Amino acid sequence: MKIAIGTDIGISREINQDSLDYVIKDDHNAMTVLCDGMGGHLAGEVASKKTVSLVKEMYEAESLDENTIESWMKSVILKADSMITRDATTHKEHEGMGTTIVLACIKDTVLHLSNIGDSRAYLFNGNKLIQLTVDHTLVNALVQNGTITKDEADSHPQKNILLQAIGGGSQLIIPYSKYDVNNEIILMCSDGLYNSLTNNQMIHILEKDMSLEDKVNELIEKANLCGGLDNISVILISVGED
Repeated sequence: MKIAIGTDIGISREINQDSLDYVIKDDHNAMTVLCDGMGGHLAGEVASKKTVSLVKEMYEAESLDENTIESWMKSVILKADSMITRDATTHKEHEGMGTTIVLACIKDTVLHLSNIGDSRAYLFNGNKLIQLTVDHTLVNALVQNGTITKDEADSHPQKNILLQAIGGGSQLIIPYSKYDVNNEIILMCSDGLYNSLTNNQMIHILEKDMSLEDKVNELIEKANLCGGLDNISVILISVGED
């Protein structure tokens, strides 16, 4: 198992409100987490960093098995939501802050996945890039009920409105799924990546014969060249044989 991460402020933002980290406990167990913060001055950065720190601390304190991973993932997201909501209501400078999260636990060759908001996880199997998470956004809900098309969603003026966020003030419905991922690459990212690059552009980089670290760097560099209007964060996980 190999993991590489990277983040960049982009070309038009003053602050990087993305946070990400990972823990590799041993050859069989790892955790990765990526958050995209939102809110006023510095508040989004606070929300994402606090959430990532909490998840990492709680993962390092646990010994999870196949039967406890789902409940742990949901409990840690709910705890983060309570923490960020409490912070936002008790500190005026943090009012309105929140964050997305995409959280993965890898046990042997099984990927366990949860997310809130529009940060994503994909599976790259050598020629296809498959989105594993569902965006909790207004435009995605409109696409799902047939009000607008997927093409219309890409340029919709309300494409950044989230229906769920950590600290968003509503009861969270936390999805959970798991996948066999032997000899495949998992891509986790903030919207700064996929709003700048097409799937084909990402595939072109992921299929190159280079290290995970170089692929992360090239994805971020290409996203900046193709827009870079938001913070860009990337996690790549290689499971199984190279």
